[in-house]
Amino acid sequence: MNEIHIPSKEEFIKGIEEFEKHEKRDAMYKVATFLVHHFWGNPSDMADGLGVLLLTWNQAFYRYGSFDFDKLEKCIENNLEKLKRFRNRDITTFSELDESDIKSIFSKFLDALQIDTIKFSDSNKKKFTIENLKELLDKWNIKFSGNDTKSIYKSIKSDEKVKDAIEFIETSRKNYIQITISRLEENQIEKLKEYNLIMKSPVAVAKALHLLAPNFFPLWDDQIAKAYRCYYDNEPAKEYIKFMKIIKEMSEKVKEYVDLSKCSKTLLKLIDEYNYSKYTKNWI
Repeated sequence: MNEIHIPSKEEFIKGIEEFEKHEKRDAMYKVATFLVHHFWGNPSDMADGLGVLLLTWNQAFYRYGSFDFDKLEKCIENNLEKLKRFRNRDITTFSELDESDIKSIFSKFLDALQIDTIKFSDSNKKKFTIENLKELLDKWNIKFSGNDTKSIYKSIKSDEKVKDAIEFIETSRKNYIQITISRLEENQIEKLKEYNLIMKSPVAVAKALHLLAPNFFPLWDDQIAKAYRCYYDNEPAKEYIKFMKIIKEMSEKVKEYVDLSKCSKTLLKLIDEYNYSKYTKNWI
């Protein structure tokens, strides 16, 4: 296991205080927590509760588009019994016996919380370019004409293979062809995966799992994952397991710093506030 920095009580409390002073979005965490608790057992409403947090706390990622709420609802429904068991535990009970279930759930939520749209633009220079779009249409065996989004859209908008999944968006800055992934056929989605065009967020997954089991699943973000040497570019589920092991060790040390009976937050939320203050924002 990585060597980790265990903060002193003074440093830990300082991190929490700085979070409360600076971070105004915590209201959304409280609302989302209430909604998940209130609607527990109803996957549709639970998905809405998760959305309250994810579309605000993770807005930097979801500015490109939202996830498919129906897909998230189905993921919650399919994993509800396992999630219920984790919800009734805290991270100090985490063991190797849990790893298989956690990896499975993490991977399924990673798919459920992916951005459901892709926007190809004339002016994009790296990803989601006109050339990417042309290659994709060739792979889908869709005939097209033109070298810009408007002309390509006109040539494919009536094609039965994609007409329900594509849309042309014209703005003062850019023109886009937008593809909605959930409206595509499975074989078309597989081609998207080959081109690495589907945007997924391990950060969003951790936030969702934390809301569903707030004493068991810890939160992370880009900077926090890097600080703990658990960065998730490759095998994010495996890296999250590593992170859980570290936070379990840390929680056993810092739990004496606060009286949780007088606190409305879980220990994992407090640890995240400390991590966020220290590693994400450098407030301490």
